[in-house]
Amino acid sequence: IYDWDHLTVDNVDFRLDRALAFCTSYFPCSIKFQQRGVGRLKRSPGGLISCTSGNGCASIQMESLDVECAGVSPQPVFVIDGANLSLTNCNFRGCASEADGAAVAAFSGAWVTVEGSNFEGCASQGRGGALSVADSTLEVTDSSFTNCYAAGGGGAIAAGSRTCAGIIVAYPTSALVFSSTFANCSTAGSGGAVYVSGDGATLPVLSNLSSCVLQACTAQGDGGAAFAAHNNSALYSVSSSFAGCASHGSGGAISLQDNAAGQVVLSAFSNNAAAGLGGGAVHASRASLRLRTTTFSGNTAPAGGGGAVFWDGTQPNVRRGTTIQQLCAPDNTAAYGPCAASSYWSLDVSGLPAASVPGYAGIQLPVTVRKLDAYGQVIASDSSSLVRASSGALDYSPDPLVSVSGSTFATLTAGAVQLSTFATL
Repeated sequence: IYDWDHLTVDNVDFRLDRALAFCTSYFPCSIKFQQRGVGRLKRSPGGLISCTSGNGCASIQMESLDVECAGVSPQPVFVIDGANLSLTNCNFRGCASEADGAAVAAFSGAWVTVEGSNFEGCASQGRGGALSVADSTLEVTDSSFTNCYAAGGGGAIAAGSRTCAGIIVAYPTSALVFSSTFANCSTAGSGGAVYVSGDGATLPVLSNLSSCVLQACTAQGDGGAAFAAHNNSALYSVSSSFAGCASHGSGGAISLQDNAAGQVVLSAFSNNAAAGLGGGAVHASRASLRLRTTTFSGNTAPAGGGGAVFWDGTQPNVRRGTTIQQLCAPDNTAAYGPCAASSYWSLDVSGLPAASVPGYAGIQLPVTVRKLDAYGQVIASDSSSLVRASSGALDYSPDPLVSVSGSTFATLTAGAVQLSTFATL
């Protein structure tokens, strides 16, 4: 196809069983396809539609198109390289790809707009079960993703960067999703519905979930619903809800890691669960996280900390007391910190001799050691760390007046241990 065309068809079925390249000459073209009535595009393995700006393809517009896929294809249905793609009132069912994005893969400054469309049972052996964008922009409005899966992360959507040696022009990446739903999406990696990676990116890679519903999404890794990691990556949630999502790692709904940035505003988290280190709803590991006017109820981290929020190696910005009470309903649960918790922060040692309670030669000194998080909570999930008892003066050099009797090592039980020592003169 070499020209600017607007094709309208009625009640027609099409077969796509090979690669179809729009505009394979150096003449710019734009194609608009509109389906009226009952009609389908049946994609067989190997079938795809590509639009490459370098070959003169400016844009593809698809309206009211039903796509039914059979088998696993090496590539997505649409491959967009530096061009524009618009999908309006389209449906994709059972599409599967060995590459990123079973329905759409876009890169090199492409712009993809999806409105009023549905993606059901789409699966990728890479990232992004339905849609994958790299160095491109994705806008999704009033759409749904149901039972989508990705082996590498992002059961429905993946956003990242393909920047590498030899690339002259770099592009930012955006995945902006408005008023859409994600149901029962899953991944063998991280981010049951959405995956954002700034790995190798020189410009921002961000995703914004605005007025979205994410429910019953799962991840074998971290972030049952959404995941963001690495420098230049960001994940925002505004007026969205996360319900019944789960991860085998940390962050039953959201996980931010490795210098990623996140902001959650006017959102709600209910009945999410994390089986790993913690964060029944939200997990931040060496990442920046801000929470504003957000509620948590019924979330759980049975083997870790923070039924609602867990800060792992990150300075918590949620204070104790009033702020915590406003953040969480009383029904969040965890091994420690039913609302918010952090990883190890300090050791609390009690029972040492003091001016008010002196020690005497030969008298046993029961010393209790507790491992605490940033909120002063005992890290009850730790029953494996070792504590060593030794004598020492204030300068931490050995004190000849004090010796330790018995074993100098002890193992924490539920984050605490009692050492029985003797002072000897």
